[in-house]
Amino acid sequence: MFLSGWWSAKYSRPLNNPLLQQYSLEELLYEYFLHLEKDIVAEENQKEAEDKVETDKIDAGEAWADQMEAEFEEEMAREAEEREKEEWMKKQLEAEESQEFKEDLSINFEE
Repeated sequence: MFLSGWWSAKYSRPLNNPLLQQYSLEELLYEYFLHLEKDIVAEENQKEAEDKVETDKIDAGEAWADQMEAEFEEEMAREAEEREKEEWMKKQLEAEESQEFKEDLSINFEE
């Protein structure tokens, strides 16, 4: 009686449906387990799809974080390079100023 009720509910047919009456107990049992296995497989596939979506979100977040980190490191390297250039320029200017000062000292004031 359980299998007949299950079949009736599954296919939205009345219990006295002639098609249902043609099924043997073995055929109803086979169909019940077949649909049970299909439902299990469908749930597993749905779970795998949900897991893939979550994994894709995590991967996208990690890729974004890696990109931001790379851009930050590039910016830091650029700033360090600019500081080195500024220091080099200051040294050049200081050397040039000291050279001009030395040249000024060599002026003969007796003229």
